[in-house]
Amino acid sequence: MSGQTNNQISEYSELAQFVAEKFDEVKNDINGVKNEIKEVREDLKLKADKSDIDKIIATKADKSDIDRVLTRVTMLGDKIDDYRAEQLATKKQVNAHEKWIVQAAPKIGVKL
Repeated sequence: MSGQTNNQISEYSELAQFVAEKFDEVKNDINGVKNEIKEVREDLKLKADKSDIDKIIATKADKSDIDRVLTRVTMLGDKIDDYRAEQLATKKQVNAHEKWIVQAAPKIGVKL
């Protein structure tokens, strides 16, 4: 019986060793899953949530904002056109004054 008992003890030892190895594998798998869950949680922290999306939507330009910008651009275009017209009128006036000066200079004794 002693041989059988030693044999049984050996089998139980092998079984215990096998179970211990399987428990270690399961433990390692669980730790791996925990790490993956931790990574997913970190990723979720980095992603925008509903309140972030609501803030973005609240600050985006709507049609009235675009209309105001287009109106101001049109106003600037009109002012530029007015400025160009004023520059042309000023240039014409300066040219006329220069012509008068050239005509008047010999009559008043000024050499140009």
